[in-house]
Amino acid sequence: MLVRLLLVVVFAIAPAAAQEAAQDIVGFHPSKTTDFAADGRAERFDGGSRVVAEGNVVVSQPGVVLKADKMDATIDLETNAIVKIIASGNVRYATVAGDAIAGQQAVYDAELNTFTVTEDVVLLQDGQVATGEQLIYNTVTGAATMTAGPDGRVRGLIPSKQGD
Repeated sequence: MLVRLLLVVVFAIAPAAAQEAAQDIVGFHPSKTTDFAADGRAERFDGGSRVVAEGNVVVSQPGVVLKADKMDATIDLETNAIVKIIASGNVRYATVAGDAIAGQQAVYDAELNTFTVTEDVVLLQDGQVATGEQLIYNTVTGAATMTAGPDGRVRGLIPSKQGD
């Protein structure tokens, strides 16, 4: 039996300002009005509880925008709230709080308040940059955990406040 030992490097970014003023962080929220647009097509499935859109898809709520080549959204028909979004291809997420995330695949989970991004992930937060293969971002607090892939590393850039 072959046993593999994988070293997983975890880089957590939880800025003090975000922890002290979580109400200032803006992210997707299932009860906010949601706007979406796509250049290609959009189809409803499962009685309207699922919407699949392709072609420069943009989903936005006040203070937050998510862009990707394709998105598959699950909607609670009783509340019209977004339950889950699966985004693929050139995923971009940005908030008015200044957080910006890029990657190739992503899953937004309203129940967990998480936005999980994979493949060539870049996070810009509070002037700091982190890169890795997986990011779990809390859409309420702004807390983020970056993980490296099996053969990779997590990298970060924390600029000097004194200006090199």
